[in-house]
Amino acid sequence: MLLACDLPEGHCIFDSGLIQAFEHKWLESQRYGEDLGLLSVRDWCRRHWRTFQRFRRIEHLFGECRFQQFPAAEFGVWKGRVREEGSLFDIILGAFECGMENLEFVNWARLQRLPQAESYELFTLLDPNCVRLDQALIVQLAKERLVMA
Repeated sequence: MLLACDLPEGHCIFDSGLIQAFEHKWLESQRYGEDLGLLSVRDWCRRHWRTFQRFRRIEHLFGECRFQQFPAAEFGVWKGRVREEGSLFDIILGAFECGMENLEFVNWARLQRLPQAESYELFTLLDPNCVRLDQALIVQLAKERLVMA
């Protein structure tokens, strides 16, 4: 099985997502005893694409795998940084991983009484806006590859 970090540097997040969607398609088709085709690709996109993008963003910032869709200048800016349970860094990453968006984060951070400047700086670098890539491209790529097969 090919993992995102095994892909060449500067890989396309859509190709990486397509690999995961096809793995999901294969597993679901095996489970149901018939080829589910694009239905299962769409299911993967609906259930996993948003979270998948966020975790690829974190990999990019930690310097684990570079993706073309994220700024090259941000690749590895957190390289060597350690997530210590309960640290502000860990809390902010956790909020991002759980799917918090900008305004939701601002309100949550205030309620949690987190240090505003550092919290906003960390969350701004995570940049939830850059992980809103259209899943329709994965479905389109899947259609093209399924027709070729």
